[in-house]
Amino acid sequence: MKIFAKVLTLVLVFSIWGFPAGKPVKQGMFDNIHEDDNKPVVKPDNVNKAGLNAQIEVTEIDISPLKFPPGSMAYAMISDDGVPDAVLQFAPDGTAYIGFSDSEHNSYIYKLDSEMQPGDKPLIMIKHKRLENFVITENGFGIAAADFFYDPEAQYDYFNYLYFYQYSMAGKKLHENFIVGCGIWENEGDQSYGGDGTDIAWSGELYALYFTTFRKWDDGVVHESEYLTYINPDGEQLRDEDGIMNGWTWNTSHSFRPHIEYYAKDSKWMLATMGDAYPMGLVTEIIHKDPTDYSKKILSQVIYKVDIELGDNDTHVSIGDTMIVDKGMLIVADNKENLPGYDLCMFYQYPDGTYKGPIMLTKTPMNFERMPKVAKYGDNYLIAWAEEVEEGNVYYDQGEFMGFPDAVCYAMVVSPDGKVIIPAQKLDVHFRGNTEFFNYDNGDIGWIDSTQSDHTLNIIRLKVNG
Repeated sequence: MKIFAKVLTLVLVFSIWGFPAGKPVKQGMFDNIHEDDNKPVVKPDNVNKAGLNAQIEVTEIDISPLKFPPGSMAYAMISDDGVPDAVLQFAPDGTAYIGFSDSEHNSYIYKLDSEMQPGDKPLIMIKHKRLENFVITENGFGIAAADFFYDPEAQYDYFNYLYFYQYSMAGKKLHENFIVGCGIWENEGDQSYGGDGTDIAWSGELYALYFTTFRKWDDGVVHESEYLTYINPDGEQLRDEDGIMNGWTWNTSHSFRPHIEYYAKDSKWMLATMGDAYPMGLVTEIIHKDPTDYSKKILSQVIYKVDIELGDNDTHVSIGDTMIVDKGMLIVADNKENLPGYDLCMFYQYPDGTYKGPIMLTKTPMNFERMPKVAKYGDNYLIAWAEEVEEGNVYYDQGEFMGFPDAVCYAMVVSPDGKVIIPAQKLDVHFRGNTEFFNYDNGDIGWIDSTQSDHTLNIIRLKVNG
């Protein structure tokens, strides 16, 4: 298979509850928002090149004859888009690698050259497993991949089995761990992977995997929560002297879009998820670097409560992204608590247990701004998001689902205290619910746009410093 790339240069506008209480830093919800700011400031058709009208490089990678899974382009309803996206990561020496799955559920990782062009053959191929996520450390690759079973009655593939692989930088498999999985949850206690992506963090000594999980309970119902496990570079899943896994197999219920970061400055794991039952609200966890040291207290707390009814299946808040900043973890989210529509907000979780938020970033009553992403924009933050469109606005090519043409992405730049530095502008490139934003070494911002075709992946580079 021959894979090639071309670079296009475009100019765009663009648990266990009973929590020790952390202390919130109070702030009015709309302190940073002008009263008359009813809609994002959008330059029609990106004609007037101002603000974020920076030069963007789009590197189009043709992956044919492979095909990126069509379901992953279910973009317009971005909050429902749980299919893992393609991932771009950098090795300690600065070399870039891109990972993705094809429509046959095989996983690939390609090494990219200095022009972000892939070689002819994958460095790593994992057959019959869908790529959920991967990271690169000085030890090599840590890869989460999922297997599925086909339910003939539902005529649906359930990605219920999660594995973790470690490969050397030369592409040699070192370790394989089965994490969790079952079939169709026939028996009480059957537990599976949630199938909507895995967050992976690295402390310098341990990998941590954090993801949603399903388990059948004694009421006969399959319930949803979150799963946390640690694995060392020798392929050992951490367990205590009684053989019990460190981490947890059940915690917040139900858990939506769990995220984990490692805060190296204070040697702590920092986690965030959203619960709609036990408890109802935005939950954060702070865990000592060594999870086997039970003398170090785990802090669990609800930093933002929501007023919902049990069984609503609506959290009012969705975590879009997290990022380590100088003083802790930044959480960006959409929020409709006591609001007519979804607005954007952010929270800070500090390593001492204190927190701040919500700091509201938009005030657009008639809009549905969902699943914000964040990356550093110099000393400020780029916030990017999508506005959901009608689910029926889809298009097909000879019967094949191709995407939602009316999906609209926006971006703005805000200061660390939430003040708008560069107003919201429409983007001509896109992202998905599970897209990961990142910063290049020089501070530029990147992500992968996999929404345009099932045989191309676009590497986006937003230049920050001119």
